[in-house]
Amino acid sequence: MNVLRFRPRNTAIAAGIFLTLAICGLVYLGGSAPSLSPGVRDTLGKGSRHFSAQNKLSHSRLLHEWGTIPIVVVEEHHEVIPHWYSAVKDGIVNPKGNLLIHIDGHSDSAPPIFFDGYPKDFYPRTKDHLTVMMQRNDAFIVEAVLSGLISRYVWIWPKWDSKNHEEPYEASAMLLGVVDTLYKNLDNTRVKSCCMCEPDEEMNPKSCVFLNITSEAPEDSSKVDPKDCDIQAVMVQEIIREDVALEMAQNGSLFHNMTDSERENVILDIDEDYYGCEAAVQPVLDQKLTMVTIDKIDRFVDQIFCPETTEEESSVDKVLAEMISALIRVKSCELEKKPSCPKGNLEFYTTKVRRNTALVESTCVRQRNKRFRLWGPFFKLVDSLTVNQLRQLREMGFCFRTTPKAHDFGSEDEGVFLTCHGANTPNRSVVIFHSPTMKEVEQRTHLLQTFLQSTKKRILPSLVTVCRSMRDGYTPRKFFRRIEKDVLTSVDEAFPNSKVHYDRDLMGGKRGWPGRHNV
Repeated sequence: MNVLRFRPRNTAIAAGIFLTLAICGLVYLGGSAPSLSPGVRDTLGKGSRHFSAQNKLSHSRLLHEWGTIPIVVVEEHHEVIPHWYSAVKDGIVNPKGNLLIHIDGHSDSAPPIFFDGYPKDFYPRTKDHLTVMMQRNDAFIVEAVLSGLISRYVWIWPKWDSKNHEEPYEASAMLLGVVDTLYKNLDNTRVKSCCMCEPDEEMNPKSCVFLNITSEAPEDSSKVDPKDCDIQAVMVQEIIREDVALEMAQNGSLFHNMTDSERENVILDIDEDYYGCEAAVQPVLDQKLTMVTIDKIDRFVDQIFCPETTEEESSVDKVLAEMISALIRVKSCELEKKPSCPKGNLEFYTTKVRRNTALVESTCVRQRNKRFRLWGPFFKLVDSLTVNQLRQLREMGFCFRTTPKAHDFGSEDEGVFLTCHGANTPNRSVVIFHSPTMKEVEQRTHLLQTFLQSTKKRILPSLVTVCRSMRDGYTPRKFFRRIEKDVLTSVDEAFPNSKVHYDRDLMGGKRGWPGRHNV
């Protein structure tokens, strides 16, 4: 008996979604497909036919009409939600029963929270529905399963994540549903929560847990009676280490049970943090700038500036980068003891800021009327940093904590617009960090290319989504351009009829965040 843990990306919600569910685990020893328990084998064998006997689309016909397979590049992973359902609306993706191939350093299989306005039948039909479903970067898969969009989930994980896995191959069928929960510590409020159940061999719920939004130890206190979990969907899942997935793809055992129509009902989803996972703030910390100081800078920035769009986000970041660059020039000149150095005092920069229309328009109204009363202390704090600290702060930059499209945008207790240090920082995270070398990047690209080439005879994706994971600070920034180029090239070589589309809310636009000031 193995244990599958739903590992959160965001440590702020770690206690709320670190659910543990016992499932029937499998060990893969190489060769043909592994032996499965009867219930799992029957469910896997039926594939998406078990869940979507209707609404089938002919992707071959659509591909002929459209001429391309869309590849959509997004910033945070939950930003795939509007693109997935838009593709359904456009007739590109089947509305029910698709296979999701998820190549990622994280499972992204946390349960959602059913906020007010969440679609009652779990399927989004309005813009508001899509917004309330865009909660976190790790809940979008379960949401898609509940809606019926996804019925089979194959997660291919990198070897560097081995500490989080007991076996190189695991397979199971999981039941997902809703439970009506009474929270005594929330004034006896009744809340609908997501419940997950291990099924018996007849696919009936055997043991269940639910997302306890108040518990600090949900793995101990969040069990629920199976009869109270209103089952809505079945998620067939396979969790496979990358080398094992490649072997299974090459010997034909990975997708051997799919019909011609099912091979076209596929969404290929790749996160660039598959290559590695880092703390974006680390280069700043390496310059002896503490998280205490960074938190102080965050509080000033969040109170002074209130951008509302990614365009305004970039404008504010650009102006602050220019200010920091000017300070670097002044400090460097002074260190070299040159006779004449440029100005670098508070009055000079305050005047410069007030003359910058884009920056003034992004300044919080409540502060605009107080004549930048926080600008002086903010400037004094930044001016106290060393040249090397300033350089790293400039490169890290200033950005939204989450996408403006997110459900909770603007309501974050820890700030909205901050230094761009990412969601997880050292000593504040349960996420495993891994910094790859260039050689490892090249090796992982080769493995990805070989895997996709080995699967193209058996599957034809309707849609490909690629996540940058820059905003949450995971993807190694120094290798970002190489990684994205390799991922897009690998997909294009395997599926030549593809065209890349870039989401409008990418940090730094199409070019990306790292090196954005070097253009």
